Parts: sequence; C-alpha cells; structure tokens
Amino acid sequence: TTPIAFLPGTLWNPEIGNEDTTEVEVGLEARLLQNRINLDVTYYNKETTDVIMAKDIDPSSGFTAFWDNVADISNEGVEITLGAKIIESTDGFNLGMNLNFAKNTNEANNIDDDPTTNNGQVVLGDLWNVDVVAREGEAVGSLYGPGFARDDNGNIIYENGLPQGDATNKILGNINPDWTGGLGINMSYKNLRLSTLFDVKMGGDIYSQTNSWGKLAGILEETMQGRETGIVGQGVMNVGTDANPVYETNNVVTAAQSFYSTTYSQNIAESSVYDASFVKWRELALSYTIPSKVFRNTGIDQITLGATVRNLAILYKEVPHIDPESAFSSSTGQQGLEYAQIPSTRSIGFNVNLKF
Repeated sequence: TTPIAFLPGTLWNPEIGNEDTTEVEVGLEARLLQNRINLDVTYYNKETTDVIMAKDIDPSSGFTAFWDNVADISNEGVEITLGAKIIESTDGFNLGMNLNFAKNTNEANNIDDDPTTNNGQVVLGDLWNVDVVAREGEAVGSLYGPGFARDDNGNIIYENGLPQGDATNKILGNINPDWTGGLGINMSYKNLRLSTLFDVKMGGDIYSQTNSWGKLAGILEETMQGRETGIVGQGVMNVGTDANPVYETNNVVTAAQSFYSTTYSQNIAESSVYDASFVKWRELALSYTIPSKVFRNTGIDQITLGATVRNLAILYKEVPHIDPESAFSSSTGQQGLEYAQIPSTRSIGFNVNLKF
C-alpha cells in the first residue's frame, strides 16, 4: 500500500515570531607582490534573537514537539584565506598554494525556563541516552548524557572493580570544532597539471555507538586486554561509608566481560565520546593537455585528459574504527551522533575534454 496522508509529529505554532539577526562584519582584502600573494581576512559578530526551534511536549497531546521562539544565539569568528604563487613561469614549472582557516565561537542564551525545555535546555536530537542540546551558556550542540561517577579530583569511582555511573546526566562534549582549515596545492609543468587538497578539523566531539556496542560485545581489538588476567580499572574505590567516603586507588581485579559490558553500557555514555579531530587527504587531480600539433587540421582545438580521486585517506584521527565525519544527517540535531555508519567511500573519475 502507498500512504496518501500522515500526521506530522511537530505542531505548528500560530503565535511564533520572527527571528531577528544583527551582524557586524569587518574584512581585509590584500593583493601583494604583483598579485602573487592574496590575503583575505574576515571578522564577524552575529547575534540572532528569538531563534526558532522544536520544543518537546508530552506525547499524550498527539505530538512530540512544537515550534517556538526559544533562545538567543551568538556567533563570533574569523575566516582567513591566503593564496600564494610560489613559482611562476609562462612555459615551465608553476607552483601555487592556498591556505584557509576558520574559527567560530557559538553560545546560546536566554533559553526560556518552560518545563518542556528542562529549565534552559532544548533537545535538538538524540541517540539512546545521549542528547544533542542547546543549553544555556553553552555552544549549540552539546552532548548531554550519563557519565562516570567521579571523586572531587576527577577520578572514576569503582565498586567491586566496576566503574559507577553518575546519578545526574552532564555535558559530555560538544560537536563544534575548535577550528577548521584546509590546504590546496596546485602544480603544472607545460601541459601537465596536478592539484591536491587536504582538510583539517581540530576539536569537537562525537558519540560513537559502533565503539560502544563493539566493546560491550567484545568484538573490537581493544577488548583483548585482560581476557586472561582480568582488568584493574584506573580510578578509586570507596573504603569508607557513603556518608563519609574515603577513596583509595582501585585494586580490585574483575573479569574482562564484566568490565567491558559495564563500562560501555548505555548507563555510561561518557566512555564512548571521542575527539572528532581529523586530517583528510580530500582530493587529487591530474590532467594532461595534448599538444595541438598532434591533431592539426582535424577541427579539434584542444583535448585534455584528466583523472580525479576524492577521499583518498584519513591521515589523522582520534576516534577508532569509524570516520570522524559520521552523522545521521546534516541537521544540527544529528551531528556528533554515530551508530553503525557505513565506511566513507573513495571515488575515482576520468574525463575527456574536447574543444572545437
């Protein structure tokens, strides 16, 4: 059967107001050494008030959320682009380079205290026990969920050799990077051209269910540790009472299966939050233009043969077993959440360009 109608889960709000944005932007554009060096610098400060988001409501209403003016969001940052013609020749070797850098600071404020937003928090997306939230005073995109129980010095608390979960959910990270950048290199010699591109993202976090389930089930290489000897978790144990805790270094040996199934359970999502930084070799392109004398008097002015490879390699990353760019979708609420994502693909293309 083919459905012909459905009821949306998000309720429209006839009283919703407009978003208002005020932005200040200052830029510098410089061309130096007879255009051999190009520099573009932009600073911006943008304030958006009455940002429209979907707020959770009781499902008994027939809907799961409704649109409303929820918060004010500020963005402040800088973008820098630098291009240089390092070697320039009319009929010999040429070498050029392009660098770019971007840094943005984001913050949500004035989130209303309506009970449906959990007192200054709006859930944008979720995966199991982890929410992606806009939270008062934090960058939009905080990862919020259950973490380890810790002492005042930040040490993980163990009981009978197993890590304990904190009774209160907390911020586990944020999906926003500290900065992003890229490097492009262009080379040519007579009719042969080569270009390549690298991408960098530093900072930002990702919650990986692939790693969580893989370690809980014991199918990832990290779980080989302790299978024969057992595991002593790094942290402390309480040798006092609940009312008057006294912490000493944990020394209890526990079976690997119990340790991993507890550490990477849904009750301790913090164990599966990773740094999402990466350096990628994004593209490599090679082309050759056949000299026109080869096809003189044929009606063809130029023939160029080319090959392009995209997503060649991940040169650096912190999170194991997955691509750090994994996400359910491009929406903010699904960024920073990964579960059984298929590996990223590499594409190879060939082209022939003819000019008559």
